[in-house]
Amino acid sequence: MKKIFNYRPIVFLALFLILGIYLGYMLKCQNDWLAILLGVLILIFLLVAFIKLPILNNKYNNLYNKLKSKHVFIIICVIFLGLGILLSLIDLNNKSKTIDSTNNSTIVGTVTDLFKQSDSLCYFVINNCSVICDSETQKLNSNILCYTYNTDVSSSISLGQGIAFAGNLNAISIFDSENDEINMNYYKYNIGYTVTVYSFEYTFSSSKNLNDIILEFIKNKLLDIMPSDNAYFAYSILFGDSSALSSQQLEAFKASGVMHIIAVSGMNIAIIIGIFLFIFSFINGRKGLKFFIIVFTLLFYCYLCSFSPSVTRATLMGIILLFGKFIGRKNDVLSSLSLSAIIILLINPLYLFEVGFLLSYTCLLGIIFVGGQMNNFFLTRAKLPNFLATSISITLSAQLGIYPVMAYFFNSFSLYSIFANLIVVPLFSVCYVLLFCFLIISIILPFLSAILLIPAGILNLISIIPYYFSELPNASLWVFSLGIFSILFYLILIVSSHFINFKKKTKLIFCSVCGLILTTYFVYNLIPANFTKDQYLMSNQNNIVYLTSQNNEFIIVGNVTKQSHIKYLVNDLRELKVGTINAVVIPFSTSTDELNYIEILNQSVKIEYVYVFENAFSESELESFDLNFIQLSDTIDISFASYNTQITVYDFKVLSFYIYNDYNKCMFLKKDLTSSSINFLLERMPYTYPQNFFYNLYGNVKHYNSISDIELIVS
Repeated sequence: MKKIFNYRPIVFLALFLILGIYLGYMLKCQNDWLAILLGVLILIFLLVAFIKLPILNNKYNNLYNKLKSKHVFIIICVIFLGLGILLSLIDLNNKSKTIDSTNNSTIVGTVTDLFKQSDSLCYFVINNCSVICDSETQKLNSNILCYTYNTDVSSSISLGQGIAFAGNLNAISIFDSENDEINMNYYKYNIGYTVTVYSFEYTFSSSKNLNDIILEFIKNKLLDIMPSDNAYFAYSILFGDSSALSSQQLEAFKASGVMHIIAVSGMNIAIIIGIFLFIFSFINGRKGLKFFIIVFTLLFYCYLCSFSPSVTRATLMGIILLFGKFIGRKNDVLSSLSLSAIIILLINPLYLFEVGFLLSYTCLLGIIFVGGQMNNFFLTRAKLPNFLATSISITLSAQLGIYPVMAYFFNSFSLYSIFANLIVVPLFSVCYVLLFCFLIISIILPFLSAILLIPAGILNLISIIPYYFSELPNASLWVFSLGIFSILFYLILIVSSHFINFKKKTKLIFCSVCGLILTTYFVYNLIPANFTKDQYLMSNQNNIVYLTSQNNEFIIVGNVTKQSHIKYLVNDLRELKVGTINAVVIPFSTSTDELNYIEILNQSVKIEYVYVFENAFSESELESFDLNFIQLSDTIDISFASYNTQITVYDFKVLSFYIYNDYNKCMFLKKDLTSSSINFLLERMPYTYPQNFFYNLYGNVKHYNSISDIELIVS
């Protein structure tokens, strides 16, 4: 009887480890002690089973045969399951804070990571932290996330700088038990505390580590030779640090589907390995020495890239494949990928929930599962040239692999990524080779540094292409998250691959059934939502809220007259499945030019009424828009962000909507749609991604990272 699939022990071990980590997270969401007890019981059971079963006899000649034994392999899989549970629970329960929150403490540390959102708003991470409180100095074992709105502070911060300042230290946890969520940025940067910085007491020179010294030297080298825009772009390509790139540039890369070129991954590692193999082909020497030189270079490069998930995965796979070639063994890509995942997850189990880790692995899985079949189709059926067929198949299969992840985390998908990558990837490959080689030459022979201007010219061209594609209609499509149906999506990819030995007819039936279920799910998500209760919905944007009523009414209150807000508003409304906006309330003065953005919003979602200031616009100005305006006749005190706002909209009974904003706090005092009242404090705090805020609600409501509905509490 033909096997359904070929046996790959490493793949199963990786799957059981992943399952264990996820089970650990699920158990953590319910009961810590139950999860720990279950993990201990599993290990005791496995130990007893291992001793009792006749495995330690000399029945098996080698390790491979032992792994082929059904009993031994099942036990090892269950061991990996239990190991995943325990490792995830250990990290999720890591509350080893040296101290709790403190007030009016002096904090001393060294800046290690720096994120600037604007000229004033800045986030940075400090390590080697000490806290002086009540004349006592305590050393912290975790890092501190600092944020400031002081322009003097943000303009004076630099990596490796030692700083001291006064502030209120807030102890935090990577796991939010209220919403069962993991803050991956806290986890990656080992953050245990947050603090607001208003001014520095003093600064001092701190000894930099080797990583910072090398990276700073390379960045200055690039800035000395190249124009600043090209230098920062080159630096991001080399080390995956995009903090110096503009938000417009990053958005263009994302919308055009070429974001991967500024995230060091498999392409970069493959190019580096190719460079060394090409050079070594002209040099006679010991094979082992060449292997260790390449391995050392890859590990050192991985160290310079801060061991990010994508570069770590690519480095491990590269080393595994090189080792197989070195010992003369045939490599299996799927097993190599699984082994790299096992190594990373054993060290950092919660990376399983990190978007970079997921994108890196699902991208390669898509290529492995369906890339070959697509390539054959384009070569044999479409009769495309080999280079074009390979480029299209890799891009398409990679996009299929990452689709569920992109839909879940970003609700977006690039429509023109195939065409953009056909142009950008070849240019990037040439540019990266030249940049990598010429940078090394310029370091060894400084008088030849001018050769870096050659890749700078190619960088100019590469940076223009994403802007062109991002400006095309529907460049970035909004898509629904597949949720649990992501499993069906990946099952289609797996079953259609050559790894599953089903007959073509069986594969076709299976994939058709799964496809029909997914299509039904998509159609269901297109049906508008029916709001049946009074709710307050948090927006992703500052100074914008959504209100719903039990009469299925949907209202937006706030600053919807900014171009930058429209895209996010449309995404929010699609996620909420809003078909009609009953009212948009603008509680501040605006211009007719800014009202154009509401008309743009109206093209995506129908708006019934727009409430504006009385006498703010003439009748002729309002008539020029294809919108139904209602002018507010109530007295309005202004304090919205820098204004003071109080509005009354009797049509929807939204009474006393009040917003107050200083640097880090907003107070909302409002009455719900049935005239009952709610009071709560909204404290704005930074850090999900460097570009965004997250919000923390105190009182009778929970903490939310994005749009979340909060049932109004009747007092």
